[in-house]
Amino acid sequence: MVAGKYEQAILDYDQVISLGGKSDSVYLNMGVSKAELHRYEEALADMERSISLNPGFEMAYWNRAFVKTAVKDYQGAIADCDEAIGLNPKAEKPYFNRAIAEKWLNKYDDAIADYNIVIQINPHNDRAFNNRGTAKDKLGKFEDAIADFNEATRLNPQNGDAFFNKGSAYKKLGLLEEAIKAYDEAIKINPEDGDAYDSRAVAKLALKRYDDAFADFNEVIRINPRDPKAYYNRGLEKMRLKQYDEAILDYTRAISLNPTHDKAYNNRALSNFHLNKFEDAIADYDEAIRLNPQLAFAYNNRGDAKLNLKDYYAALADINESLKLDPTNAYAYNNRGYVLYKLGHYREAVSDYDKCIEIGGKEYIPEYKYREAAAAKM
Repeated sequence: MVAGKYEQAILDYDQVISLGGKSDSVYLNMGVSKAELHRYEEALADMERSISLNPGFEMAYWNRAFVKTAVKDYQGAIADCDEAIGLNPKAEKPYFNRAIAEKWLNKYDDAIADYNIVIQINPHNDRAFNNRGTAKDKLGKFEDAIADFNEATRLNPQNGDAFFNKGSAYKKLGLLEEAIKAYDEAIKINPEDGDAYDSRAVAKLALKRYDDAFADFNEVIRINPRDPKAYYNRGLEKMRLKQYDEAILDYTRAISLNPTHDKAYNNRALSNFHLNKFEDAIADYDEAIRLNPQLAFAYNNRGDAKLNLKDYYAALADINESLKLDPTNAYAYNNRGYVLYKLGHYREAVSDYDKCIEIGGKEYIPEYKYREAAAAKM
């Protein structure tokens, strides 16, 4: 229905132009309508005509900046906003749109400076507070960001984005209960906000509220059944519940939606490992490593699968690679210690078990008896 409104507007503007009404505002308005329909190249052409008719038309510059940002021409957007500000330094829109482009270029301090000006011009602009908060969040200034999100929601209690962003900032501070409350508000405003359900689920998982988290992941999938992240996260919960067959289904779905999801391959492999399907596990670890050769835990996990197949030398090669990438992995030292024990390298095995204890404590050694057995054979 909304799209139909813009289509009709474009027809009306075409009619005006055909009758000789080729004014700067007609071309600008037609360009804005096309931009709303994501017809960006046509929109840019119309705005160019508007500016050619009136080079001092401030609104045409900052509207064109908005479209340039949509097509990722961020420098061009900033240049247009600069032009608009030169024409009217008291207009808030050019500063607002310039800040958006600056944020995309990771120029967070510049974006904050522009949002400061927007807020000086219009202290009731809740979107400016929200956007300034997101820039502060990117700089790690989470408390300051939360203050901006609070002001945004005070000005506009229906600003769901600000509640969502506040939840994310609280989560980064480790304040998970506060994060969940903010996500609750975002969901009340927009019950179809899949990102809010997903983020709330992750916070609930950290608090070990597993059933609630599982329900939220189900909601994410209901809202967007083509979201690979939702299936991946639900697979994590099913693994925790030791529902490995169910987890494999979720990881398989995540992979079908995103064939480059290296961690989904790794976790499907881990589920197969728990089902003693070691060959299937190795095949998935192979793919995870192909997609991401820096995935240290995948090498260790593949080595563990090969270890269970008694392919000790191949297991040793994988675990060595894992420790080269991540020398702090206690479980990898445990696995290598076991392999070395099986190969008769007892002194090296004891050294690895000791390293495992040093890093992670004895709870990281499910087969601690092999350390004592290896020591006895030295």
